[in-house]
Amino acid sequence: LKDGDKWEFAGHEVQVMGTPGHTRGHISLYFPGARAIFSGDTLFSLSCGKLFEGTPEQMLASLEKILSLPDDTCVYCGHEYTLSNSKFALSIEPTNEVLQSYAAHKGRCLCLRL
Repeated sequence: LKDGDKWEFAGHEVQVMGTPGHTRGHISLYFPGARAIFSGDTLFSLSCGKLFEGTPEQMLASLEKILSLPDDTCVYCGHEYTLSNSKFALSIEPTNEVLQSYAAHKGRCLCLRL
């Protein structure tokens, strides 16, 4: 699969987006009709993926590509790191009320397995 490839899956158009950074050949799968992207190891809640083979410039370009999607696009990431990412973010900005609220909400959702 490569950037720009398209096909249909279960009645939905799927578009391959090349999103290098984590690895050189990393891809994400975008479902434009459903406004959903499966970002793999590129984008997580409160963070992005580690750079293994890719460069910071590639990761930035990939994140900008995802950011260019419609604002109501749902992001489905490859791993669930929200709680650990929020702990780190709160260690940097402990008085950030928006971050505190988001971390508490996500913590409740994870406890309820939502």
